[in-house]
Amino acid sequence: MIHTPVLAFHITNQCNLNCTHCQTMSNYNFSGHSLWEDHRDYYIEWSKKISLDYFDILGGEPLLNPTVLDWFTGIADLWPNAKGKITSNGYALSKKNKKFYDILKNSNGKHWLEISHHNPDTIDFLFKKINDWIEGPTTIKYINHRTWPHAEDYLTEDESEKVEIELKNSYQRIRGDDWPDLNSINDWDSLPDWIKEECIHRHHVSPTIITNSNRGWKIVDSNGVIVIVRLAHEFAPGPLIPKEDQSGFNWHQSDPSLAHDVCLQRFCHEFYNGKIHKCATAGHFEEFQKQFNVDLNEVDLAILKNYQPATLDMSEEELTAWFGIITDPIAQCRFCSEGGQCTSIKATTKKIFFPKKIN
Repeated sequence: MIHTPVLAFHITNQCNLNCTHCQTMSNYNFSGHSLWEDHRDYYIEWSKKISLDYFDILGGEPLLNPTVLDWFTGIADLWPNAKGKITSNGYALSKKNKKFYDILKNSNGKHWLEISHHNPDTIDFLFKKINDWIEGPTTIKYINHRTWPHAEDYLTEDESEKVEIELKNSYQRIRGDDWPDLNSINDWDSLPDWIKEECIHRHHVSPTIITNSNRGWKIVDSNGVIVIVRLAHEFAPGPLIPKEDQSGFNWHQSDPSLAHDVCLQRFCHEFYNGKIHKCATAGHFEEFQKQFNVDLNEVDLAILKNYQPATLDMSEEELTAWFGIITDPIAQCRFCSEGGQCTSIKATTKKIFFPKKIN
């Protein structure tokens, strides 16, 4: 059996927000739910091949999928030792999700809801939805951020240690052969300026960036139900280049290695339609171009045709080899941007509709 620490399960292309640069391309009218009963047998077999520490159910907006709770309980049953979460934008959270609340309540803190918040102007709206869903009284802890209302400002010693560990691990992954060692967060200031510039602008790595990537709230109610709210107002460029007349899209024509270097998704691997994909974006290119008009040349079409996710019919040796290069660039990286500069977004529920292909 092959062990991987965490895998996401992508269960829907649909979303109720229009986040600019969405990496799964769900900011447009991308459609399609994956129903648990249609995929259960795939994951029964995968559970015999893959072991996990954590699982994450996401989309699109996973709470829009009518079988989202079947997905959660099904995956939790197949990987009983794994901790799990649903990652939502929170807009679809309501009392109708009471069954999910009870699942979290009965998990004794093993599972949780994570809300990725994409508009600073709607935080009061979001907190009202959370407060209506959970059962008070609640404990609210601040995580690494100093400007939000409603909670006290703190950064615990344990969280500081986590930032340092992530900084060291990230630095080790991206460092050049001639870069000095970085053994603690204090070593950051002594790095040459050109190394710090490359870390920040090309790889999105610095103590401040890592700290801010974990900012938000941890909410625990009287029943021990956990809701994590993460600030996610900055997105790196996505793969889509919409045409001005809204007739369709282009994808980028990047150097795959350069695009991979700046990709924030390169360590985010996921299940989609019964296969494991190196990143969310790579797994959705084929389906997206089936639904929308995307200008593709012969090279693009060949890349799509030759794309190789991990599949159930692979032997253990083949899967081991595939996982061995899971963080390496692939040809599909060509379709994403080489420019890694993040921009601030304010997502709304106003969708942008592009014409669909007629089948």
